[in-house]
Amino acid sequence: MPSNRSTRLPPRIRVFLAVGSLVLLIGVFLFTNVIISQMQQQTQDLSRWVAEFCADASFPASSDSSITPIFQKLIERLKFPLVITDMQGNPRAWKKEIGVDPSLVSPDEINRIGTTDLPMRVRAILSRVSVQVKRLDSIHAPIAMKDPETGQVIGYVHYGNPIALSTLRWIPAAQVLAILVFVTVGYSLLRSLRTNEQRSIYAGMARETAHQLGTPLSSLSGWLELLREKISDQRGAEVTLPAEFLRETLDEMQNDADRLNMVAQRFSRVGSEPILTQQDVVPIVREAVLYFKRRLPQQNTRVALVEHYEEVPPVNVNRELLEWAIENLLNNSLNASGPGVGRIEISIRRKREREAVEIEVRDEGRGMSPYERQRAFDPGFTTRKRGWGLGLTLVRRIVEEYHGGRVDIAQTEPGRGSTFVISFPT
Repeated sequence: MPSNRSTRLPPRIRVFLAVGSLVLLIGVFLFTNVIISQMQQQTQDLSRWVAEFCADASFPASSDSSITPIFQKLIERLKFPLVITDMQGNPRAWKKEIGVDPSLVSPDEINRIGTTDLPMRVRAILSRVSVQVKRLDSIHAPIAMKDPETGQVIGYVHYGNPIALSTLRWIPAAQVLAILVFVTVGYSLLRSLRTNEQRSIYAGMARETAHQLGTPLSSLSGWLELLREKISDQRGAEVTLPAEFLRETLDEMQNDADRLNMVAQRFSRVGSEPILTQQDVVPIVREAVLYFKRRLPQQNTRVALVEHYEEVPPVNVNRELLEWAIENLLNNSLNASGPGVGRIEISIRRKREREAVEIEVRDEGRGMSPYERQRAFDPGFTTRKRGWGLGLTLVRRIVEEYHGGRVDIAQTEPGRGSTFVISFPT
């Protein structure tokens, strides 16, 4: 049987899920940081090894014409800042990653470095490169280039970190920011959803209160008006009314007063823990059905209420709340059936294999689509133009949260009606 049980979780489980999610996020964050730290170290080691290779290969490349093109291609493919200087600290070659384009200085001008006839434009460029050399030396110590035969230092390789390494360093901060944004947006969205849900509940409760009180109040007003008419018809000094009429009127007014008292008891129990006692649910359901049978002629509907009751064991229930839940289900079925001819079956049976008592309400109304079925118990969801979407929400709250039972949509199909089942453990 398909289930549409409440998705509300107990507080302990919600706390467990929240703490578990937080621990998971922290674990992922720490694990990512470890991986990033390892990648940073590997990238720095690789940069140092390449710089050392450049230092070792610079002298042979400068003297061997066959090695020079290979060395130049290697330098071109490097993706981190690198500057080669001579013993006097004059830049001789550099990568554009330092922020200065090496193509701005020609090879002939490079060879003339240290002479007095060097153009001012080139001097300015070299000055900018020298500033970057100091910055690179603050990151990593320069690597000396030595003559492989004499061991004499002939220059230095100054290098920095690859751009990818700088990006990796921002990842933990980006993670923290993303988590904060996620938590903030999630919290705001959750608060918004809860606020909208509360608004729907409050509005629905107000309308449900007015609806519950409206029927007996209208009936009382009608009986009072009838009494006034009877009195005004008798113009004598002493008003005498038939005893049978008075008895019937007083009985109906008492019924309406009892109804008002029951409505007050129902709403007083919303939000508080109800008192449950072992009771037979058949009389409770029968009373709710009888209430609707008396109202059907006034609603201009030809829907028939058909009852099927089996003998069932008593279950722990609160009479007022259970009757309210049954009335909401019946009202939902009546609204779905419309003003035409229809049939609503109310059944009570015992399920021995599950040790449960089931109350079933089956109608021949409009039915529900899969989307409507999924959201049927959500606060504020309704398919009626003037509905507030609270009836089935109250049913779920009464049955599942107050009685520990279960309410399901056992069957529904557009145009072929719906079947609701309430189940209580025995």
